[in-house]
Amino acid sequence: MAAASSTAARRIAAALCLASAAYVLLRVALYYLQVGGTRRHHVEAASIAFVLALAVRMMTADRVAPSGAAVHPPQPTATLLAAIGFVGVSALLYWPALFTGLFADDFVLVEAARAGQFTVWTELFRPSIFVLWRSLLAIAPAPAVALHAANIVLHGVNAFLVSRLGAAVGLSRGVALCAGALFLSYPAAVEAVTWPSGVQDVLMTTFVLTVLVVATTSRSQVGRLLWACAALVVALLTKETAIAAPALLLMLGLVGEIRRPVWITAAACAAIVAVFLLVRFSVLPLPKDYSPGASRYAAKELLVRPFATLIVPFRAGETLRHPSLGLLSAAFVVLLLTFGAGRNGWRDPGAARAAAAVGMVLAAVGPVLRYFYVDPDLLGSRYVYLALTGWVLLLATSASGLSSRAGPSMAPLLCLIAFWIPATRGHLLLWHNAAAERNRILEAAAGAADPRCSGWIVSGVPATIDGVPLFVNGFPDAVRPWLGEPVNMAPATQSDGQCQLKWTGSDFER
Repeated sequence: MAAASSTAARRIAAALCLASAAYVLLRVALYYLQVGGTRRHHVEAASIAFVLALAVRMMTADRVAPSGAAVHPPQPTATLLAAIGFVGVSALLYWPALFTGLFADDFVLVEAARAGQFTVWTELFRPSIFVLWRSLLAIAPAPAVALHAANIVLHGVNAFLVSRLGAAVGLSRGVALCAGALFLSYPAAVEAVTWPSGVQDVLMTTFVLTVLVVATTSRSQVGRLLWACAALVVALLTKETAIAAPALLLMLGLVGEIRRPVWITAAACAAIVAVFLLVRFSVLPLPKDYSPGASRYAAKELLVRPFATLIVPFRAGETLRHPSLGLLSAAFVVLLLTFGAGRNGWRDPGAARAAAAVGMVLAAVGPVLRYFYVDPDLLGSRYVYLALTGWVLLLATSASGLSSRAGPSMAPLLCLIAFWIPATRGHLLLWHNAAAERNRILEAAAGAADPRCSGWIVSGVPATIDGVPLFVNGFPDAVRPWLGEPVNMAPATQSDGQCQLKWTGSDFER
């Protein structure tokens, strides 16, 4: 009798899960096709219902017997070859970015690095990026190319570390490599990798991932704590959102096989974060508009918006012209969760990995609070760069649930990689177009130079183009070789001898 009731409960839960998945896909289709009056909040409500149904499905699912496959640590030679391979593929994918030059904040940070400064902000202290950039600027004949190359190499290293982390939490070698390849080819990672100033997120992620990999793979407790704590300190000095590292470790602790060493490392890292925050806020003020007290709407955005960006890593204009991009992306994730993760019972290792991955996404974006915003053109997508780690682990874990064999598990991930690579190259083209516009503006500014002017008030210069940060900041530093100083952006108060320049879209007019 009990067995029959259990079987009936499983069938009902499975039917509800399928029905909610179908409803989500229907809402997504109506949203991207712009019919039926479906808005974003309708899709969000349907998605929440789907997640709840999926959780019930996993609570009632049969426990899957472990495969019994032994997990062997990778050999040093294989590890080195994998690292070189990921860096090489990153270079092949992102090589067009090498020649796009500097954008927005880059001009300011380059001048500060050359001057030996360790910060340009009154509320932030991120010396690691200035140390790195000063070294590159000192030895590189083409500084902008060197800065881009550093980001590209770091992106490859990060993808490699993601693959190592995937293997450490129990993914098969092939699926773990696919997780790294997913990270490498993700279309919305372009901002962080292509924008030299994105080194703040890319380098911080490198050291946070080092913390996670060391915590899950090192056999020496002393060595694990020393390396993890050292990497965390550098991460905190690169970008403050590295305070998420202890929370990421706690999420990984949901995976039973690595729970003890990970949680011990998490405790040590939490102590370092506490000391860092104490010193940080004793010396520097809280950043403007940054408030730990979030409204209900802000909290909902932090819960929903990261997943919305991760699921559909395309610009609004792209999905408007090609609704199939949004439809296929959402359908892939919903079906993969339904037939992959949904097969796992809540006591299965796959369910623990999935829960850890979801928690990692939320923990990674949590410290950003009110600053978290990704606009329809993906400006701000660098905020999900660290969260991408949890996302690709969730996709890889769900794919593993499809079959115990490597081929069927890897197939959907390889399809997604093949889908993402041309999208990434398409996003890189936007940066090339923006670079051409930047050059045209700077050439026009050089032609407008007049030695009779003691300074300039400039207006009309585009802050962004198609989501690329063009001159949000940095225009005065960019034109200083031609216009001299001071160069102020309107609406600045004009003084005697200063001239005005207005960008009309084709030229500057006085």
